[in-house]
Amino acid sequence: VVVCAPAGFGKTQLLADWLADRAGAWVTLDADDDADDRFWAGLLAALDAVPGADRTLSALPRPATPSRDPAFVASVVDAVAAAGPIALVLDDVHIVSARDPLHGLAALLRYRPPNLLVMLATRSDATLRLDRLRLGEEVVDLRASDLAFTRDETSALLAASGVPVSPGRLDLLCAQTEGWAAALTFAARAFAASTDPDVLLRDLAGHPHLADYLT
Repeated sequence: VVVCAPAGFGKTQLLADWLADRAGAWVTLDADDDADDRFWAGLLAALDAVPGADRTLSALPRPATPSRDPAFVASVVDAVAAAGPIALVLDDVHIVSARDPLHGLAALLRYRPPNLLVMLATRSDATLRLDRLRLGEEVVDLRASDLAFTRDETSALLAASGVPVSPGRLDLLCAQTEGWAAALTFAARAFAASTDPDVLLRDLAGHPHLADYLT
């Protein structure tokens, strides 16, 4: 499953909610995971922490460049295959840019056992090698258009925040934000503190908190 959308569309929250009552592993990637050994160390430690796991993955001998060693990747796949159903979430995949960990991730996805569901949250899937999997209809894609709030969802969000908004203002807010969750969240908070919602709507793009978030 690839959840690909710009910042603030709720990718992380969506996957966290989905994983909350399932046996799963979570890895939030950062720039340090461009180091291949660190990438695998974090991934295997997360898999070992899944309830019911035999906690042996972290103990697997790792070569200097694990992603380039087919025998190592095969040993990981075999160990995961021996476990029960597992969901593996990799968050912020777009941050990793080095060829080795991306090569290793591609190998894991290609040879993953049937009991392993991999979910990738990213702002861009340009570096992911998924064409073969897509051709085999093994990939589910969720995009910004799937995560965007509808008019009814926007109304519900504002109502939950205790903010009454007229239908006209609601339509304008939906048009300006295009369902972007981050902007709607800032708008709901700003509406609650504003004495002139119309001015707020006109200047929403220049709201300082939203500008700080984008920066």
